[in-house]
Order: sequence, then C-alpha cells, then structure tokens
Amino acid sequence: MNFNVDSLLYDSNFLTNRCHSLIKELSELKEEKEKLQNKYDESRKTIQILQDSHFKMSEQQKELNRKQKNISSKPSEVQKENTLLKKEVENLKNDLTSFIKSTKAFQNILGTQRESAKKVGLGLIDPNKIIESFVPQLAQMKLKCSYCDRSGHAESVCYHK
Repeated sequence: MNFNVDSLLYDSNFLTNRCHSLIKELSELKEEKEKLQNKYDESRKTIQILQDSHFKMSEQQKELNRKQKNISSKPSEVQKENTLLKKEVENLKNDLTSFIKSTKAFQNILGTQRESAKKVGLGLIDPNKIIESFVPQLAQMKLKCSYCDRSGHAESVCYHK
C-alpha cells in the first residue's frame, strides 16, 4: 500500500503541476486571445473606414463622370452658338458693305445736284453774266485821278498832292 500511496502522491503532484502549467498556459492564451481580439476590432474599424471612403470616392467618381459627360456635350452647344454668331457677323458685314455703297452713291448723287438758285439750262440766263454786263471788271476799268488828270490812280492816293 505504500507503493500505492506514493504513486498516488506522485501522480497527484504531477497532475497538480500539470494543472498549474495548463492554467498558466490558459491565462496566456486568454491574454493573447484578448490582444488578437483588440487587433481584430481595430482591423474591422479600419476596414469599415476604408469601405466608407471607397464608397464616397466611387460616388465622387460617378459625379465627375456625369460632369465630364455634360462638359463634353457643351462644346457642341458652344460650337452651334459660335456658328450662329459667325453667320450674324457675316450678315452684319454684308449690311455694312451695302450701307457704305449706298452712302457713296447718295453722296455722288448729291454731288451732281445743282443749287436751287442755279437755273441755267432751263432757258434762263446765268445771273453772274448779267452782273458782269452791268459792272465792268477792274481790268477794264481805268482809274483817272481828278486832281492831276492822270490815269492809273485815284485822287485819294495821288502822289502829286
């Protein structure tokens, strides 16, 4: 029986030591599990943040694509407006050219017009010729001084005085 008690005591000590080592190992594993759980939670948070940012970025990308489509369609509108403006400028040039031509023609017509007082050619005599017939030209007039009775000067400028 002694053998049994010793063997039981030995077995009990062995099992107690083994139990303590297993308890210690279990506590270490629990700590490691807790650390890993914390890392897992942090990783999940990071993943969630990244997913949210990815969703926001994809929405922004979609919006930018829509804007790009709108912008790419706008050049055709701008081109249409540009062609309309070019046509309008061309029409205005044509109008201005015709206006300038008609202004020149009008000025030419005005240049060929006679004055209202000139009625020569309608059977009337030129009034300048009538005046010339009544008033002699200076070249035809001979000045004669009444002081010295000489021609070529008047009494007011007579040098014999």
